[in-house]
Amino acid sequence: QVLSVYLSSLEQWLGCHLCFCVFQRFFSQPSRFFGYLADASYSIYLFHHLAIVAVSGLLVEVTTSVFLKFSVVIFLAGLLPLAMHELLIRRVPLLRLLFNGK
Repeated sequence: QVLSVYLSSLEQWLGCHLCFCVFQRFFSQPSRFFGYLADASYSIYLFHHLAIVAVSGLLVEVTTSVFLKFSVVIFLAGLLPLAMHELLIRRVPLLRLLFNGK
C-alpha cells in the first residue's frame, strides 16, 4: 500500500514536471498573443465569475445535455470577459489604469 501511494505521488509529480518542461520549451519566447492574454488576465479573472452565474442562470430552464450546457458556460465564461476587456477596458483610459495599471 505504501508503494502504491508512492507511485501515485510520483506519477503526479512527473506529470507536473512534464507540463512545465513542455511549456518552457514551446512557450518561453515572447508572443503578442500571450502578451495580450496577460494584459486581459485580471479582467478575465474578475468578471468570469459573473459570466458563469449569468450564463448558467439562463441555461437552468433549457432542456438539453448537461455536457452541452457545461461546454457553453465554459466557452462564454472565457469569451464574455475577454470581449468586455477588449471593448471596454482597453478603450477607456481610466478603466485601463484601474484594471491593468497602464
